[in-house]
Amino acid sequence: MDSVIPAVRSVPGRNTDVADAAWIADLLTHGLIRSSFVPPAAIQELRDLTRTRKQQVREISQHSRRIQWAGLCPRNDESAGTRRSTRVRRSGTWLKTTLVTAAWASVRVKNSYLQSQFLRIRARRGAKQTILAVAASKLTAAYFILRDGVEYQDLGPDHFDRRNRTKVIHRLVRRLRDPGCQVLLTPEAA
Repeated sequence: MDSVIPAVRSVPGRNTDVADAAWIADLLTHGLIRSSFVPPAAIQELRDLTRTRKQQVREISQHSRRIQWAGLCPRNDESAGTRRSTRVRRSGTWLKTTLVTAAWASVRVKNSYLQSQFLRIRARRGAKQTILAVAASKLTAAYFILRDGVEYQDLGPDHFDRRNRTKVIHRLVRRLRDPGCQVLLTPEAA
């Protein structure tokens, strides 16, 4: 019997007018169309969470496209594990130029997160590649500041050290052992 009863979508009419709404209500009371499915509260909550997650994924992908549009992402030119090129993408020159100029000014600020990031990455990549990473960080920060309507808060020069203390200890011990020093680690008394 249910297969014979049509859904509201298949009923002719505009379905938005007041008269059509009254007509549809009349058809429903006489059992000529199926009623709408209203899921239980738990399923509605799950649908809301899924919808929110999809929206967040969409925002993140839009943000990454904006960074690529700004020309701050290196190209992905890799074959068989060999990186052939790390040149950045072409972009609107005024935005990249502005961000790089602001990044150079930011890394000169003593005891700041951006200066710490610059000094940390420069040893591996060189100054020119590193300044692009700092500019990308500034663009990311600007995006979240504008999106959330908050003020900029510097993470501090010791952000990376606070984030993973064990890695910092092992890195410093390795730097001391490389030139031939013996290192003995003893835990500090509380």
